[in-house]
Amino acid sequence: LRQVGVVVAVSAAVVAFAAYRVWQAFAGPPAIWNDSLDYPVSKVWAGSRPPLVPALLGFAGTATRFVVIEVVVAIAAWTLLALVVARLMPLRWRAVAAVLVLAYGCTTAVVRWDRSILSESLAMSVLALLLAAVLAAGHGSLSWWNVVALVAAGALFASVKDAHVWMVWLLAIVVAIDTVVRSRGVKGVVAALGLALCAGAFLGGSMSAHRADEPIAHAYFVRVFPYPDRVQWFADHGMPNADQVNEYARATVTPRGEAPVVGIDSHDGLVQPLIRWLARDGERVYLQWLAQHPWIALTEPFVTPERAFNFAQGDIGMYSAPGRTELGPLDRLIFPPAVLMVAIAAFALTGGLRSDLRRQGWWWLLVAFGGIGVVHMLLAWHADGMETTRHAVVANAQARLCVVILAAAALAELSSPPARVSSAEPVGTLSHGFLRRHAGTRTKRDRREELARPEGPPRPGDLEGASVRSGSRKWGD
Repeated sequence: LRQVGVVVAVSAAVVAFAAYRVWQAFAGPPAIWNDSLDYPVSKVWAGSRPPLVPALLGFAGTATRFVVIEVVVAIAAWTLLALVVARLMPLRWRAVAAVLVLAYGCTTAVVRWDRSILSESLAMSVLALLLAAVLAAGHGSLSWWNVVALVAAGALFASVKDAHVWMVWLLAIVVAIDTVVRSRGVKGVVAALGLALCAGAFLGGSMSAHRADEPIAHAYFVRVFPYPDRVQWFADHGMPNADQVNEYARATVTPRGEAPVVGIDSHDGLVQPLIRWLARDGERVYLQWLAQHPWIALTEPFVTPERAFNFAQGDIGMYSAPGRTELGPLDRLIFPPAVLMVAIAAFALTGGLRSDLRRQGWWWLLVAFGGIGVVHMLLAWHADGMETTRHAVVANAQARLCVVILAAAALAELSSPPARVSSAEPVGTLSHGFLRRHAGTRTKRDRREELARPEGPPRPGDLEGASVRSGSRKWGD
């Protein structure tokens, strides 16, 4: 009966989730932005934009049909993630976990993009697909279906935004480490190599199209050129026209409360060597500067005023299409301020490390995926000097989503009541039912000792020191 109740509750949550996403997606006409105009004219491979959105927009033919694809993919992806997360939880927590994931998929940070002809809606959905594939691969034995799903989801994630390529590479490293630690054999190796190869292929397309040139130039405009000491460092590392850059900086008027932005006129004949250097060496030397100044790399996003431009001073609400109905209380509950989110993350990690969760492979992969989300935020911010808030929304959602699931897992573990020993059995003996229920949580040494033990009833004291938390036996039932 309890399982039937879980199925009913999860099914009702999926229906409500799908209804809300469809309602919001078609509450008005599709939203067209400046970037939206680039996708129809971009080549699918090595074009001005990463390939997934141009390919789907070409397939759809119209903006309305593209929105239909966005919302169908969103419903499927978040439903799949909810089911995977629920499967990892103890039975009494499965409905709660599924509802929590679907509720996260209804927050304004996720849903506001569904009517926009941009990459963010698909990026959020593919993020959910990738996390579902990671968790499924980390739970139990690794199958070839897990490998195919993980590599396919990684390829889709890398095809949405250029910054995702580096995250897929980091995920490949995590999968490789997991393969070694858990002895996952050929399948684990194939999964790690598949992710790395997909990331490399999409990076090649980006480099062929020189998609990083303009975003890196934006970063120079707002984080290098306004500051003479930084200009001097780059001049010492090969950047030409340092004097002309400083002249541009002196002539720049900065509005109060904003960071200075020193743009360079690409038609100025005096700075043509600089224009060519930015296209040829700008990205490499910028990365070298960040690597040699790690404190700047970590703290620069928190400088006030933010060193960015054309980002509505961090107000991402400008991208919300008119006519939307936002779920304010849900946003405040599941998408709280960053300080509170850090506290929740600390609780979730502490609870997991102090419980049997630390023995679950999927838990460690979830922690790693959340850590990749933090790196993703830093990379997305540093990779462009313009529209930084929008560029970091997927990374922010990635880290927060992992924290929400980790917190749910910690609460489920902490709320599991201790197992009871039947009064009909002498204390210090193991019943056959206990052995069946806890065989999956006993160590290899315990099982070897049991196999070597002569036939007969277990000896007194076998329960001594054993963990009998009911949560231990329910993870991944």
